Amino acid sequence: MDFAMYSIESEFPLKNPNGKMDCYIAGIVGESFDIYCWMTAPSSKEVQAWKRGWLRYGAFISNDVPFVLLYFPEVKTSLDVSINIHAEREKNRPYQG
Repeated sequence: MDFAMYSIESEFPLKNPNGKMDCYIAGIVGESFDIYCWMTAPSSKEVQAWKRGWLRYGAFISNDVPFVLLYFPEVKTSLDVSINIHAEREKNRPYQG
């Protein structure tokens, strides 16, 4: 399995599919998945929460669509990301949109 290394303090190598707006997307990687995040001007607390902070997570299914829930208690930030396994069949798609 190939691993990609991403740095929180550098420009993200993947293009934001939502233009310049904040965006969270899941992409299937082997038998697991990655969550990609684009944030405009995150605070230093938000950066530290993503790098070293506590994380609560969960999952639920709505209308046969799985969702991953993330919560960063230190900055009171939460997000949910759907995982579209059918989108993975499209060629040259490094993430889902």
